[in-house]
Amino acid sequence: MATGKPANKEIMEQVQKDVKFALKNEKVPKIYSNGFITGTSLSDAFIMLQANGETMAFVNMSFTSIKSLHENLSNLISDFEAQNNHSIMIMKDIKQSKESN
Repeated sequence: MATGKPANKEIMEQVQKDVKFALKNEKVPKIYSNGFITGTSLSDAFIMLQANGETMAFVNMSFTSIKSLHENLSNLISDFEAQNNHSIMIMKDIKQSKESN
Protein backbone atom coordinates (compact mmCIF):
# COMPACT_ATOMS: atom_id res chain seq x y z
CA MET A 1 0.00 0.00 0.00
CA ALA A 2 1.38 3.41 -0.99
CA THR A 3 1.60 6.30 1.44
CA GLY A 4 0.60 9.89 0.65
CA LYS A 5 4.12 11.30 0.81
CA PRO A 6 5.55 9.80 -2.40
CA ALA A 7 2.41 10.79 -4.29
CA ASN A 8 2.74 14.34 -2.96
CA LYS A 9 6.41 14.40 -3.98
CA GLU A 10 5.49 13.15 -7.44
CA ILE A 11 2.77 15.77 -7.72
CA MET A 12 5.15 18.54 -6.65
CA GLU A 13 7.77 17.39 -9.15
CA GLN A 14 5.15 17.41 -11.93
CA VAL A 15 3.96 20.88 -10.89
CA GLN A 16 7.55 22.15 -11.03
CA LYS A 17 7.96 20.67 -14.52
CA ASP A 18 4.67 22.26 -15.64
CA VAL A 19 5.70 25.68 -14.30
CA LYS A 20 9.10 25.53 -16.00
CA PHE A 21 7.44 24.49 -19.28
CA ALA A 22 4.91 27.33 -19.07
CA LEU A 23 7.59 29.92 -18.32
CA LYS A 24 9.67 28.82 -21.32
CA ASN A 25 6.75 28.36 -23.73
CA GLU A 26 6.25 31.49 -25.84
CA LYS A 27 2.64 30.47 -26.59
CA VAL A 28 1.65 30.80 -22.91
CA PRO A 29 0.72 34.43 -22.16
CA LYS A 30 2.64 36.07 -19.30
CA ILE A 31 0.51 38.76 -17.68
CA TYR A 32 1.50 41.25 -14.97
CA SER A 33 -1.26 42.65 -12.79
CA ASN A 34 -1.18 45.17 -9.96
CA GLY A 35 -4.94 45.42 -9.63
CA PHE A 36 -8.12 43.49 -10.20
CA ILE A 37 -11.90 43.61 -10.25
CA THR A 38 -13.97 40.61 -9.23
CA GLY A 39 -17.59 39.70 -9.76
CA THR A 40 -20.08 36.91 -10.18
CA SER A 41 -22.89 35.74 -12.40
CA LEU A 42 -25.47 33.13 -11.46
CA SER A 43 -23.16 30.32 -12.56
CA ASP A 44 -19.57 31.48 -12.14
CA ALA A 45 -17.15 34.16 -11.00
CA PHE A 46 -14.69 36.39 -12.82
CA ILE A 47 -11.44 38.18 -12.20
CA MET A 48 -10.55 41.12 -14.41
CA LEU A 49 -6.79 41.63 -14.10
CA GLN A 50 -5.52 45.17 -14.48
CA ALA A 51 -2.14 46.88 -14.70
CA ASN A 52 -2.15 50.59 -13.80
CA GLY A 53 -5.91 50.74 -14.42
CA GLU A 54 -5.78 49.06 -17.84
CA THR A 55 -7.50 45.69 -18.26
CA MET A 56 -4.95 43.01 -19.13
CA ALA A 57 -7.07 39.84 -18.94
CA PHE A 58 -10.54 38.61 -18.09
CA VAL A 59 -10.78 35.19 -16.42
CA ASN A 60 -14.05 33.30 -15.86
CA MET A 61 -14.01 30.40 -13.40
CA SER A 62 -16.56 28.09 -11.82
CA PHE A 63 -17.35 28.74 -8.16
CA THR A 64 -15.56 25.50 -7.26
CA SER A 65 -12.43 26.58 -9.14
CA ILE A 66 -12.44 30.10 -7.73
CA LYS A 67 -12.89 28.81 -4.17
CA SER A 68 -10.02 26.36 -4.69
CA LEU A 69 -7.88 29.22 -6.08
CA HIS A 70 -8.78 31.30 -3.01
CA GLU A 71 -7.62 28.50 -0.70
CA ASN A 72 -4.38 27.96 -2.62
CA LEU A 73 -3.55 31.67 -2.72
CA SER A 74 -4.38 32.07 0.97
CA ASN A 75 -2.05 29.19 1.83
CA LEU A 76 0.67 30.62 -0.43
CA ILE A 77 0.53 34.01 1.30
CA SER A 78 0.36 32.49 4.80
CA ASP A 79 3.42 30.35 4.06
CA PHE A 80 5.31 33.34 2.60
CA GLU A 81 4.48 35.52 5.62
CA ALA A 82 5.50 32.77 8.06
CA GLN A 83 8.80 32.11 6.25
CA ASN A 84 9.64 35.83 6.19
CA ASN A 85 8.14 36.79 9.56
CA HIS A 86 6.37 39.65 7.80
CA SER A 87 2.70 40.44 7.25
CA ILE A 88 1.80 41.76 3.80
CA MET A 89 -0.67 44.65 3.80
CA ILE A 90 -3.74 44.41 1.60
CA MET A 91 -4.79 47.28 -0.69
CA LYS A 92 -7.67 48.29 1.61
CA ASP A 93 -5.23 48.74 4.53
CA ILE A 94 -2.77 50.71 2.41
CA LYS A 95 -5.58 53.01 1.21
CA GLN A 96 -6.80 53.59 4.80
CA SER A 97 -3.26 54.28 5.96
CA LYS A 98 -2.71 56.87 3.21
CA GLU A 99 -6.08 58.53 3.92
CA SER A 100 -5.31 58.85 7.65
CA ASN A 101 -1.97 60.60 7.01
